[in-house]
Amino acid sequence: MAALRACASRAGLLDGYVSGWSRMTLSGSWTDGQGVRAGLKPYFFTGRVYPERYGWGVSGLSDRVLVRPDGSRAIFRFHLSHSQLVVMVLTDSEHVEILDLKNDVNRLTRVALDALGFVHAVGLDLEIVSYVDPSGASHVFNTGFDGLRDGEDPERDGHELEMFNLLIDQAHLSPNVRSALADIRNAIREPTDTSVNCYRAVESIRREYLGGQQDTGAAGKRSWVQLREIAGVEASEVFWLKGLADPRRHGGSVDLSHTDRERALRLARRVVERHCRWLHAGGDQGAPVVA
Repeated sequence: MAALRACASRAGLLDGYVSGWSRMTLSGSWTDGQGVRAGLKPYFFTGRVYPERYGWGVSGLSDRVLVRPDGSRAIFRFHLSHSQLVVMVLTDSEHVEILDLKNDVNRLTRVALDALGFVHAVGLDLEIVSYVDPSGASHVFNTGFDGLRDGEDPERDGHELEMFNLLIDQAHLSPNVRSALADIRNAIREPTDTSVNCYRAVESIRREYLGGQQDTGAAGKRSWVQLREIAGVEASEVFWLKGLADPRRHGGSVDLSHTDRERALRLARRVVERHCRWLHAGGDQGAPVVA
């Protein structure tokens, strides 16, 4: 059974974990007769739990095994002490997508953190900071979501500053824009909830087009038509996102690839950005779109 503890000292944390793991063996088809790992590649992920100052710790967490559609498997081993996380992943996959593996680490770790937060009545957050690959090379993850920002060019900073100011102005004026920004923030932070948060962001902006009417019948339909026209998105794109979000909205679970997460985030961000630009250009003074 896992044990909870508050820790005060961080000295020797990683050394202790690595040396302890070197003595562990696996069973069954995962090892040969001498207890040597057969064909398994090790990845070490490190992270932090916030609020970090409380020194969160859990001992005795069970190993978790994931089997992927291609038949490859991965074992996850977790150590949390002094709010510092180390996860060892052993996998027999020949083609590891590191961002998908990072999402797995995030999702499985959050199970323990959410349980820990539940019993302590606290909201805990997680950041996966870096990993060491099987060759021993160390890599630090980007703090942003890879691929979402525009490429490097002389005009990027100016465009981002303009959007930053537009977002602040509109978020102060509209609770719907405020909610959409918060949903996109949570979609980036939490892989499991990316689809539902992105769809909620789209829905929040869509409410801007109700024109003070109840969100029912013809008014609701017109708001969707106007949203799609102004944001330049197809109905099929919105239905795709809704299909991914619905299971999570109704208590189910969704396991998204990094590619699908990026697609969902691009869609939600496009809706928010184009809505704010439309408002800035005085679009809300024009005639409403009629379905």
